[in-house]
Amino acid sequence: MLSRNMMVLRVHGEDIVFPNNLHQVPPRIPQMNMMKVHIPFTFKLLEKSKSSYSEVQCSISSQVQYRIQVYWGVNIRELHIKLWRPWSTLRDACLSGNLLTGYFQQPGPSLRRDPHSDEIITLSLPAPPLELGTPPRLCYPLVIFLLRLDPEDHVHPDETVSLINVVHIKDAVCTLPTSILAQYLKQANGQLSCLKQLYLATGNPGGYEDGQIPLAVAEPINSDSNGMRHTLLCPSNEDTAVWNSGGEQLCVVCQYFPLSRALLPCRHTVYMCELL
Repeated sequence: MLSRNMMVLRVHGEDIVFPNNLHQVPPRIPQMNMMKVHIPFTFKLLEKSKSSYSEVQCSISSQVQYRIQVYWGVNIRELHIKLWRPWSTLRDACLSGNLLTGYFQQPGPSLRRDPHSDEIITLSLPAPPLELGTPPRLCYPLVIFLLRLDPEDHVHPDETVSLINVVHIKDAVCTLPTSILAQYLKQANGQLSCLKQLYLATGNPGGYEDGQIPLAVAEPINSDSNGMRHTLLCPSNEDTAVWNSGGEQLCVVCQYFPLSRALLPCRHTVYMCELL
């Protein structure tokens, strides 16, 4: 009779039995600490299916004084080189009007704005049309910068100082639906992160207060001066998460327990028991 703590090996047709004192250790799921950061801006496209180069409607809000900089036909490579530069360099280039000089096909509006709630702005491409070529393209159709104008010494290093929105517009060559291709956060300390929506349980959002909104995750695309990578939790523009009566967002799997983890890279939000 063998117990479950015995191991049997067969060597040259003979069974050798000996105790097994090894205990299997379940693999540890790697975890990353998250740091909560506030985004003073919101940006979303309206009526995406009807958007065209002659009319792109978007909704913008801001809690700080800022500047909107709009560019049509932006060189992809040069945009990303600019985004990696220190915040002070980007801010000075914005104020001087030289943010992307020579690397866009047509300029859009450049507006200085005070804080405001949701406001719809309409963008239209002036003639002539953009020359974007065939996919894979080397230019983004539309890039919209939202850059805060606070004096440098008034901004904490971890604060968000810019939200950069990259927009694809459906056309005859690239027929993918009009959408936001990417949103980038720039912090005063120079960190650049890509903002992505978390997958939350959806349904009737009743029972939560106006100040409570779902979260997004901002995944770093470069390292800070200490070589550390911080994942940021940020407010999102959507408001469809399931909350319980205590004001807690619920696990996307069981939709009962409050969420406690975000799984990367899939970005589903779950209760810790779902990881076990």
